[in-house]
Amino acid sequence: MEKWAMLPKVKEYEYLEGSFTFDEIAVNTNLDKELYGVLHTVLGEILCHDGKYNLELQESELGEEEYKIQITRSGIVIQYGSLKGLFYGAITLKHLRKQFGVSIPCMKLRDYPDVPVRGILYDISRNKVPKLETLYLLVDMMADLKYNQLQLYVEGLSFEYESFRSYLKEDSYIRKSEIVSLKEYCKKRFIELIPNQNTLGHMTDWLSIDEFRRLARNAEGEMAFGKMQRPGTLDPENRGSEEFVECLTNEMLPQFESQYYNVNLDETFGITEHGLYQKWILKMYDICKKHGKKMMMWSDMVISFADGIDALPEDITFLDWGYEDHYPFDTECQELKKRNLDFYLCPGTSSWCSIAGRTDNMIQNVDKAIDCAHRYGAKGILMTDWGDAGHWQAFPISWPGFAYAAARTWNKEAVSLKELTDYLNDFIFEDSNGQMGELSLMMGRICRFDDFRLLNGSLFHHQLVMGLCSKEEFEDYVQYLRNWMIPYAKRFYEDGGKELIEQIECGKAFDYEGIKKYIDSMKVMVRQSDMKRKDSLWTKSEYEQSLLLLELAAEIRLYIESQSLLQREERLEKLAGLKQLVQESKELFMKNWMNRNKVGELEKSEQMFEQIMRQIAQSEEK
Repeated sequence: MEKWAMLPKVKEYEYLEGSFTFDEIAVNTNLDKELYGVLHTVLGEILCHDGKYNLELQESELGEEEYKIQITRSGIVIQYGSLKGLFYGAITLKHLRKQFGVSIPCMKLRDYPDVPVRGILYDISRNKVPKLETLYLLVDMMADLKYNQLQLYVEGLSFEYESFRSYLKEDSYIRKSEIVSLKEYCKKRFIELIPNQNTLGHMTDWLSIDEFRRLARNAEGEMAFGKMQRPGTLDPENRGSEEFVECLTNEMLPQFESQYYNVNLDETFGITEHGLYQKWILKMYDICKKHGKKMMMWSDMVISFADGIDALPEDITFLDWGYEDHYPFDTECQELKKRNLDFYLCPGTSSWCSIAGRTDNMIQNVDKAIDCAHRYGAKGILMTDWGDAGHWQAFPISWPGFAYAAARTWNKEAVSLKELTDYLNDFIFEDSNGQMGELSLMMGRICRFDDFRLLNGSLFHHQLVMGLCSKEEFEDYVQYLRNWMIPYAKRFYEDGGKELIEQIECGKAFDYEGIKKYIDSMKVMVRQSDMKRKDSLWTKSEYEQSLLLLELAAEIRLYIESQSLLQREERLEKLAGLKQLVQESKELFMKNWMNRNKVGELEKSEQMFEQIMRQIAQSEEK
């Protein structure tokens, strides 16, 4: 019997004798319209009404998301306890059809989730605001993976705030009408769309506008990640801050039906007094209650001000985030659990600040979050996908993380790399040549060539940040990275942080030949792929773009390392090659961006290429 490649894995199944062969799935002509609608959302064109039906539905005393399926030679029976259970049963039937074709093995199965809330947080800020069609694609993928919650992270001016329309840039924000359309699309797939916007920290874009500068807690800037940053935190003691946040809230919430509102409140670097932070939490809590919402917030600052947790309302849901393989979820879960607070654990795709992802880190980060979720009774897992530092990663770089987190959240049973690869090939990339699953994971392992272990990114990304700098400037930047990462890693000391610090401190030689060989092998895999996805050309182009950016980073580093040994003619030849590579990378980056995303803030993210071109021009003059 062919092995079933579906993720999430079904809890219980048993093969029976024979198989059921069919061209279409036919349901009774008298079937309730609501039930038919659920089935049609999933099964689409292969579903029909027929007097000689081969699919029978039975409402049973099962859990809300539980279902049972029995397939015999004569037909299929789905038992369900609610419409959600029916939907997930139909998803499984869809996967069976896709893998086995028109002849499905006879079997009986029972399935249900291990974690009640299975969500994705998708960053629609940091320059890259997706088109509605891209969000539909994300929701379709989520439905197939049995996710049931979506949050679109908003900071700055990436939402249609009509009160501040004069500050909005054309085609750079998600419209209210798009949120309403997306909400309805999610509802049909039993995915709850939750409003999400930052309401204290991460306010840099707003505080850069003259009208709002007075609301900054520290007008001169605030220390974060080892250096002084632009003002990013509202002043909780300024009455104008509360009025401003109330205005943002009044604009956003009417488009949503969810009972929850994620107000974020993370990384408020400008606030060092826990009493002040606590008062702002209570203000936001009152705002949520006024709108009939239950409050969600990140737990990082609350845990750092641990003595203030007990004074907070008990019905806040805390979101405990951490994105490294050694993150101390254990320690933080203990703090939340002993106070009987509701909380989610929030690992990440490891796609941001990496260009290509960080496969090993993502898998271990998710595994640790899942283990702690079960050990300490977390209410949910929220898989995060951020766009820090320009959102340079392409959309498909996050897909392996979405698939892996879904698999482990629905069914805590371990998932092998082969199982993940097979699923990515068959159901995500639909690659008949079986290249893209392995490629997507392999690409996220190129960070193994980094000179040292980095947190929250890879050296390939940081090389593009620095561009064509001098060797001394590059070494200073590397030291800066180590200087802020080591103190951060000390938080993990009891959970493997000692090993992590050693990995950050130690270094290895730049291996250009190894990197070039690795990239070339992945280029071959892209060419050999044969994807059947509707957006296969876009997906292929996005992987080609990612490989070009990795190659550009490696070539820049090679030039930095060798420039002092080159004669002028050799230098000019190398610079000409770099210039051509930058231009090719920029053109592909822009094309792929515009395929899936709004164009309004593209110019901010493409400044990387402009900086490198200026650096090349300066080097040519020397």
